[in-house]
Amino acid sequence: YEAPKGLSPAEAGTIIDEKVDMRDISSTIIDMAVRGYIKIIETKKKKFLGNDIYYEFEKLKDFTDDPSLHDHEKKTLKAIFGESNKKTLNDLKNKFYRDLPEIRKAIYGQMVTDKYFPLSPDTVRNSYLTTGILLLFFPIFILGFFIDTGFVAIPLASMASGAIILAFSKFMPAKTAKGVEMYFSVLGLEEFISTAEADRIKFQEKENIFMKLLPYAMALNIADKWSKAFEGLNKVPDWYQSSDPDFSANFSAYYFINRLNSMSQQMNTVFTSAPRSRSSHGSWSGGSGFSGGFSGGGFGGGGGGSW
Repeated sequence: YEAPKGLSPAEAGTIIDEKVDMRDISSTIIDMAVRGYIKIIETKKKKFLGNDIYYEFEKLKDFTDDPSLHDHEKKTLKAIFGESNKKTLNDLKNKFYRDLPEIRKAIYGQMVTDKYFPLSPDTVRNSYLTTGILLLFFPIFILGFFIDTGFVAIPLASMASGAIILAFSKFMPAKTAKGVEMYFSVLGLEEFISTAEADRIKFQEKENIFMKLLPYAMALNIADKWSKAFEGLNKVPDWYQSSDPDFSANFSAYYFINRLNSMSQQMNTVFTSAPRSRSSHGSWSGGSGFSGGFSGGGFGGGGGGSW
């Protein structure tokens, strides 16, 4: 019931699907809070109908030269705080997107450094995409030449090959033997989180296992299942300050994950937002990482926190 040693939540999520999703970035932020680097402060402001929910990040300790942090974790914290000790989520609008490519690159780089992949999965996918596009479209420009010489089968074969390469490009990244072993370790952790039962894990709560594995459950998109197993068993987190006055007295793991899911949806929107003039080339290009929150859409969000 422990996460693989040395593997961050973002890496766990990446080794499963071989791509960096926005929930991998969000799970990194929660992991930094769990480990005492930041505090998340939720505030509520009334509006004509309902309430708007806002979030603020407070830096609790310096991370710049901390050897226990991975490069992508430092880059994520640096992107949030810069030289400040406090930042609201709204402060990062149209700004955080500039750091996303480097954070993403750092996660892939760590996977290569740890020998889980021989090459960055992103590099491999892009190489096959480029090759497929060239084989598919270049023959169109010289098709007339082949028609005149009677070898029209050559460009047609090239175009067919390009289409096949494009179709399979996303499946081309390959893990090393060590990567495959880690992949099955993460699958084991995912199975444990998915099938955890309250009666079976009572003895583990003294080790604060709910909070320790929460970022991994988020990265693996199964946080709602994890929360259900801990209803009535877990302790109130000291790194999350809720706007709800009854949050501590009536703490619910399921409700707590609901709040985090709502926050993650806001983060996904803010972190990928870019000024209109830069939106065509400066924003996140992480593919399918935009959708949903930590729980795979199991929650609807609350108040103004849902997007």
